[in-house]
Amino acid sequence: MEGFELGSWALISQAPSLIALLPLLAYLIMVFRNKSNLAGLIVGTVIGAIIMGQGIPSLANLFVTSLGSFLAKIGIIIMFGSGLGYLMNETKVTHTMVYYIVKKIGVDSENKGIMATIVTSIIICGLLGTLAGGNAIIAPVIIPVVAAVGLSPSSTASLLRVAG
Repeated sequence: MEGFELGSWALISQAPSLIALLPLLAYLIMVFRNKSNLAGLIVGTVIGAIIMGQGIPSLANLFVTSLGSFLAKIGIIIMFGSGLGYLMNETKVTHTMVYYIVKKIGVDSENKGIMATIVTSIIICGLLGTLAGGNAIIAPVIIPVVAAVGLSPSSTASLLRVAG
């Protein structure tokens, strides 16, 4: 990132250093030990700030700059899509939708499953303007539908990628 400098009390002397992988390592350890993703993110951020010698004001400026980027917006869409999918699974809305799609609409063969995947992915990704965000939203519904008609996970992933 342009203009980003090490703080006066940084633990490393120059920016490209393997020590900078410690925040990622701390995050991964916490996630793989079934801790909260948010807790891992906070711990990784604090470790990174300490290693880079950044105080709260410079860290806040870095967050403001980063959150205004296109990549951050896409990340937020993906997180909201994932949260929506989790909520739909927990409340059994996904099961109800899959039942109606398979039984009432008639998606009961591989070819119909392929067409349903392609059409929904094109529509949602086209409306949102992002492949990952759109597919994160429709995946909790599409994956059980195509599993019910016999499509493999790899072919489903390929269909979502190509159609999105």
